[in-house]
Amino acid sequence: MIGGLALLGALLGGGPAGLPREVTIAGLRAEARIPVRLDGSGSPVVPAGPLVAALGGQLRLDSAWAEVVVQGANNPRVIPGAPGRVDASRGVPVLEIPAGRVDRSMGDVHPSGNPHYTLDPALVAIAIANIEEGLARVTPEHRAVFERNRRAFLGRLEEAMARWSRTLGPARGAKVVVYHNNWVYFLARFGLVQAGTIEERPGIPPGSGPPHPAHPADEGRGRAAGARRTLE
Repeated sequence: MIGGLALLGALLGGGPAGLPREVTIAGLRAEARIPVRLDGSGSPVVPAGPLVAALGGQLRLDSAWAEVVVQGANNPRVIPGAPGRVDASRGVPVLEIPAGRVDRSMGDVHPSGNPHYTLDPALVAIAIANIEEGLARVTPEHRAVFERNRRAFLGRLEEAMARWSRTLGPARGAKVVVYHNNWVYFLARFGLVQAGTIEERPGIPPGSGPPHPAHPADEGRGRAAGARRTLE
């Protein structure tokens, strides 16, 4: 599983009181890229035996390297179309789908749309439902545990959403500057306005190269005018 999706899977498992010890929820991170070892070609290798489900989705920014990891497992249970392949983003209303050409010169731009949907707490409900469905598909004996824990999590999430909405309500319409363009779903949920980004191109640290023609260095400062907050 990848990042926050692994956390949602663990929440469904419910810890020691929920799943038996032989069921393990593990996460992979792009920074590590080596869940176990590398083969002769330098590709990551995952043990094929224990893996029964792989979470991800077309929207995940990690999907390219994660696909290499999953394919390296040589496990028919988690190949595309198999029961253990779970798309956590299914049904998510996607924002910022590029309308034209996308290439690496534009930075870390995602052809399928902005992948940071889990930063909208309301969309987490969609993701965890997809994860529950997938995990129950491959381990049906634990379906009741998954459903009980999903409902408990959604109850806590609903209470938190009410609290966050009250806290952020007075700030609706406020302008914020973000470091990376990963807050779009959060801002849309709570009525905040993205005034600009610190990165001139997505995924490329500021000052690491010449300014992109479409995003000159002084433009970011201009867009930041009037912003009240910075999100990183």
